[in-house]
Amino acid sequence: MYIDIETLKKITQGAEKITESEKGFEFSRFTDEEIQTFTNSPLLSRTYTTAGIQLYFKTDAEKLRIKLSAQNCCDRSFFALDVIKDGELIGSIKNFDEDAMKGFYSWLDYPLGDFEGSFNLGKGEKNLRIVLPWSVRLFIKEICLDGATF
Repeated sequence: MYIDIETLKKITQGAEKITESEKGFEFSRFTDEEIQTFTNSPLLSRTYTTAGIQLYFKTDAEKLRIKLSAQNCCDRSFFALDVIKDGELIGSIKNFDEDAMKGFYSWLDYPLGDFEGSFNLGKGEKNLRIVLPWSVRLFIKEICLDGATF
């Protein structure tokens, strides 16, 4: 079961709007009017991050697959999209290795672009929470729930 934009609008928390383009689904925390107030501000690029946005829903899917594109829009290039099942972190899609992030890592350049992840969910009904990253502009190209009836 592929999740479409109408379903995304129902399961997304923290977004003012969701748009669909050839790049994928994009989530915005701000209204167009709010973004306009930042037009001449160095903070404009930060309005494109997905900080505070998450997807929350119940499903009986056995597997979750996500394809995304992460683009730089502020002074941090590292990111993680976390997948939480029934309150427990089961995995992430990220562009960094925790072992490499010792010391002063904030200003290092991390690879951006296309990423994907697959998460085994097991059988039965479960609550899923997908927490979007705070530090990049994100486009979800595809989100699929394999074996889902809801």
